[in-house]
Amino acid sequence: MYDHATIDALKTSLRGALLQPDDAGYEVARKVYNDMIERRPRFIARCSNVADVIAAVKFACKHQLLVAVRAGPQWRRAGHL
Repeated sequence: MYDHATIDALKTSLRGALLQPDDAGYEVARKVYNDMIERRPRFIARCSNVADVIAAVKFACKHQLLVAVRAGPQWRRAGHL
């Protein structure tokens, strides 16, 4: 479905990591707070800045992928609960 060149282009455009099911860290990254939710996304973009978010969303739109957004612990530390 996605050739290596397409995936590599996304990886190089991201400052953060792009995880896929066979990558180390994928299982931990895909887990959510509610253990009853069992999702296995094709890609997990660990965005580290606004440019990463833009690149990941553009990639998803171009390839007609569903997007789920999850904020990390830095969001909670900022006091935005």
